[in-house]
Amino acid sequence: MACELDVFSAEENEQHKSSLNEAMAAVRDVREEKDGYTISFSSKNFLTIAEWISLERRCCHFLSFQIRFLGGDEVFWVALSGPAGTKDFLKTFFDSPRRS
Repeated sequence: MACELDVFSAEENEQHKSSLNEAMAAVRDVREEKDGYTISFSSKNFLTIAEWISLERRCCHFLSFQIRFLGGDEVFWVALSGPAGTKDFLKTFFDSPRRS
């Protein structure tokens, strides 16, 4: 299981890296689920996270994303899951130091 980063042009690759770094820096909470993780973000980061998801879907076809807003909360949740092995793949991002 791996991301296909060759789908990006050089410029898009830089945008993808930047988007991933911004998304990981904006994480408020991470919850481990049976088949992946659920991550919370501040509502003010929605467009940033939407851009990240848009790019991530191009290179990581195995990932499934689900976005949830709960009532008037100031946070929203993104559930990431996929086939067997996805959780271990994602764990590397949440166990490593936050990217800057």
